[in-house]
Amino acid sequence: MQKGIKMTESIKKPRGRPKKNEIAYTQSIRIKEIEKEFLKRLDNVNKFIVRAFKNTKEYEYFLRDYKENQDQPKLFNEKELKIEKLHN
Repeated sequence: MQKGIKMTESIKKPRGRPKKNEIAYTQSIRIKEIEKEFLKRLDNVNKFIVRAFKNTKEYEYFLRDYKENQDQPKLFNEKELKIEKLHN
C-alpha cells in the first residue's frame, strides 16, 4: 500500500523578510514512498520543487500569457465592480 499526501491548499503568512504584497501558499501533492524518501534527503525540498517546475516549458508559456494579460487595459476598476455587486 502506497502512502500519499492529501491535496490541500492553505494560506501561510510570510516569514522572515517577505516581499511587499506577497502571499505564500502551501500546496501538497500525492507522491509514492520512494519519492518521499528522496525528498527527505534534500536540504531544501521547497526550493527543489519550485526550481523543478519553473524550468518547464509549460511554466514559461504560463508566464508569457500571464504577463500579456496583465498588460491589457482594464475596462472597469475591480473596486467599482465589487461595489456594484453589493448594491445589486
